This record gives sequence, C-alpha cells and structure tokens, in this order.
Amino acid sequence: MTLQQLADYASMSKSLIYKLTSSREIPHLKRGKRLYFSKMEIDEWLLKQKIKTVDEIQNDVDNYLAKKKC
Repeated sequence: MTLQQLADYASMSKSLIYKLTSSREIPHLKRGKRLYFSKMEIDEWLLKQKIKTVDEIQNDVDNYLAKKKC
C-alpha cells in the first residue's frame, strides 16, 4: 500500500506517517524515494497500539502478583 493509501486507511496524516517512518516506529519498505506498507504488518502494528482498559490493566496486575507469590 502507498503512503496515501495508508493515510486513508488508518486516518492518519501523511506528515505523521513520515515522522513514524523516519523514527522507525512503523513497519515500511522504501524503494528509491517511495514508501510502501504491508497491510498485514500495518494491521498488526495498529493492534499493538491499542490502549488497554482499566479491567485489562487490573487483570495484568493480578496475573503478575499471582506469579510472584509462587
């Protein structure tokens, strides 16, 4: 997918995408001066950016504490 396609798909500005690629925070390919993105890698990356709910955080804490007691 191209830069413009990613911007439309992920509802992100092109300038933000450029910033993320220059800091190597988003998976991408560069051929010459053009940037390309794998839809599968972008979908995985977007899912990793998910913000956990309070319940998910509490569950992580409970699991961590349960493991420490052993």
